[in-house]
Amino acid sequence: MFVNRLKTRCTPLIAHFDGKMLPDTDGVMVDRMPIVVSGLHIEKLLAIPKLESSTGEQMGNAVVQILREWKEVPEWLAGLCFDTTSSNTGIHTGAITVIQRAFQKRLLFLPCRHHILELLSTAVFDLFFASSGPQIALFSRFKDYWRKIDVKNFTSIDADTTVPGNRCASTSCIMTDAERQWLREIKGEVVTFLKQQLTQERQPRQDYLELIKLSLIMLGE
Repeated sequence: MFVNRLKTRCTPLIAHFDGKMLPDTDGVMVDRMPIVVSGLHIEKLLAIPKLESSTGEQMGNAVVQILREWKEVPEWLAGLCFDTTSSNTGIHTGAITVIQRAFQKRLLFLPCRHHILELLSTAVFDLFFASSGPQIALFSRFKDYWRKIDVKNFTSIDADTTVPGNRCASTSCIMTDAERQWLREIKGEVVTFLKQQLTQERQPRQDYLELIKLSLIMLGE
């Protein structure tokens, strides 16, 4: 029987896992969960299993199964790195609880707190739009309609809607006077910050770079 081996060098290992919605071979979106272990001079992608659902129990069992397929990894497993979602942190069926119970050991937790900012963004988004999951209907419709849009014909978000030929004048995209005044007060500071980010040699993520560029376009820069 073939057994996966990882040269652990007798060093404690941290297991990283994070679920993502990705297209399958038939184009249908499915839950995938990359599982990585890292340690001193070690970083190894073990597997990217497909999940039937993104519940804590399903994710925890998937991590346990993959780690057990690699010789000595369970023995040297010392910690877990995960996002602070309820499916991961639940005290009864959360993924980290399932993993600890399976290996019968207390593990060091290295939670990623970036989801805190996502909660703040969600609160603002929900004031204007409805969202019920990762596939937001508004964005899906926009994606489907994108090919019909003349991307060269646009105006900035705070444009004066009285300008002749501005098609925004007859739609719901008009900003109130108070909103336009607030934006103009902070616009210079925001533009300066965004342009400073563009001067960095390396961007941490490609989608961050895209957000910076789109924000400047929306602000008329």
